Amino acid sequence: MKFFVVCPRGLEAPLHDELAHIIAIHQDSQLHAQLGIDSAQSKHLQHVFKSAQVGAMPVKPTGGLEVIGGMELAMAINLHSRIASRVLLQLMHGPYKKEEDIYAAANKISWEDWMTTEQTLRVDVTAQKSNLNSINFITLRIKDAICDRFREIKGKRPSIETATPDVRVMTFLDPTNMTIYLDTSGEALFKRGWRDEKGAAPLKENLAAGILALTGWQADMPLFDPMCGSGTFLIEAAQMAKQIPPGAIRAGLIALTQAISVPMVIKIPEPKIIEDEFKKEPKNEPQAPLVNTGWVAPIAVDTGRIIASPQNKPLTVQRASTPIKKSIRANTELPYQASRVDLVGVLQGFGFLRLKPFADQQVRESWEHIKLLAKLQMQAADHQILRIAGSDINEQMVAMTQRNWQKAGLPGLPIVRQIDALAAKSPFGEMKKTGIIVFNPPYGERIELKGGRGDQNEDKKSRGARDPLPKNISDPQFVEFLANFGRHLKDHFDGWQMDVLTADMGLPGQLRMKETKRTPLFNGAIECRLFRFEIRKSFIKTTNEASDSEN
Repeated sequence: MKFFVVCPRGLEAPLHDELAHIIAIHQDSQLHAQLGIDSAQSKHLQHVFKSAQVGAMPVKPTGGLEVIGGMELAMAINLHSRIASRVLLQLMHGPYKKEEDIYAAANKISWEDWMTTEQTLRVDVTAQKSNLNSINFITLRIKDAICDRFREIKGKRPSIETATPDVRVMTFLDPTNMTIYLDTSGEALFKRGWRDEKGAAPLKENLAAGILALTGWQADMPLFDPMCGSGTFLIEAAQMAKQIPPGAIRAGLIALTQAISVPMVIKIPEPKIIEDEFKKEPKNEPQAPLVNTGWVAPIAVDTGRIIASPQNKPLTVQRASTPIKKSIRANTELPYQASRVDLVGVLQGFGFLRLKPFADQQVRESWEHIKLLAKLQMQAADHQILRIAGSDINEQMVAMTQRNWQKAGLPGLPIVRQIDALAAKSPFGEMKKTGIIVFNPPYGERIELKGGRGDQNEDKKSRGARDPLPKNISDPQFVEFLANFGRHLKDHFDGWQMDVLTADMGLPGQLRMKETKRTPLFNGAIECRLFRFEIRKSFIKTTNEASDSEN
């Protein structure tokens, strides 16, 4: 089988290394023995991953890489890859000239081998320089092709569901060729399952993981984010150090009820229901009660029970989430359930769990072996000491980071302080050890895009592909802050490496620092640069020092 592993553009190189590592750990019999996997299970993993290989690195950014292997390889990538967005199984690739060519190609695919008529379907089409007029019409023709084939063979067709489909079909068109894929991921892989709260402009988890890979950070090195927001960099780094797979929550390796640092359960009274607020709610739909209190305990996604913790303080008075019925094993046949924001749990699982080949006993056994290996790696890294810290001037972001940290299955509470970045110092000062600073500062274009097209000036001309990136796009007050922040870094973080993601090409000048490396990356559709700085202490001569030097 041939797969295309999608990733943010610019992260193809770290993705290539990551995929090679994923294959290697499943082929390594010595590692299996060290972790305690018996020889029969080890031989099974070596056999199913024997032919797995990563394709060549592309010359230009392509937004992904090709890999070759069995369904087991797709399972392992979905579970372990921090940088991938989706894992797409290629069903066909060939030329086209008109819409009917695409219909004919899609109709020839044996869809009945991959799904049933009881399942729901979604089709997505993306095109690059295609000469066809309407993407929507092509999407419709592919849906018709699939449904017509099912009618011919089974006498009925699957239903279309755009929000939470059981099966996703994706098609890519270039000027002359088309490729039809089956999605094995389901929800995008950057949705780890621990984030149901976001800041104003959150960084996607897989982009954060790719940036950490580009920095060269290792688990035993100090890491500091002075503008941590909801804690994306900190949590990704901590899970890397603890060898917690990014898909651990979907795979059932982490129960959200375990992601709490308090060893005992604190009993709290049932929340008070404000009846007036419910008069507008439909009576036939169960609703979570409104809580008229300053403290709301989170609710576990897999049990529906309240999780009590004195540290879990809410940002504001809010509606408690709707409890979800206790989930059963992810590899049983379940209807796909919608997730709350990014809270993807065992019930949602991965897309391959809902494909017909997963019903094969050997494929299911392979999945259990893959999960066992991941679980044993987590146990082996349990002793790893975390030297990860952050700060943010907004106390709501600090509280949000703490809650996300717990939901991610990480121990205790993170080292996060509410403090102005201009006053932040190394949390590891007593170690006298330098490390890596990484952050994603707010910049005008990112926040502006978040508001949608209606917030943009209609007279403003969009930047062309060959136009240079803008300079000094941040708020003037923030530009002044960056100048002061640059001086602060030189005074208190001498010898540290700093990596900053921004769309503002003027940032090095604003920091009064010269970058040593710049890497093109894309934060969604926004072209950015990852600037690297080597922080060196600034020596400013005093008047007495200057006169002494003259004498």
